[in-house]
Amino acid sequence: MPPSMKEHGRPAFGDGQDPEQTVDRILTDVAARGDEAVRQYTRSLDGWDGEAFELSGENMAEAARSLAPDLLAALEEAAGRVRAFHQACLPVGWFDEAMGLGQ
Repeated sequence: MPPSMKEHGRPAFGDGQDPEQTVDRILTDVAARGDEAVRQYTRSLDGWDGEAFELSGENMAEAARSLAPDLLAALEEAAGRVRAFHQACLPVGWFDEAMGLGQ
């Protein structure tokens, strides 16, 4: 992990944690405390102390308009790839008419 990232996370996580330990700690804390844990990490790591985590459609559209076109295209392509991957991972159902069996 780059030293600048370690330094940035030090107030929230202390010294000596590797990235895997840090992620495990965050996931465990969020599973136990939910949104309150997310708010705490958002404050300590991002410096944001807002109330709502949800953005309106207009907020999202405004943010998208503010991006460089090549960055927006890259994000849209990445999202499409993630979506296609997970769609391909869905179980495929089947039904045998003759036997009356299926899944």
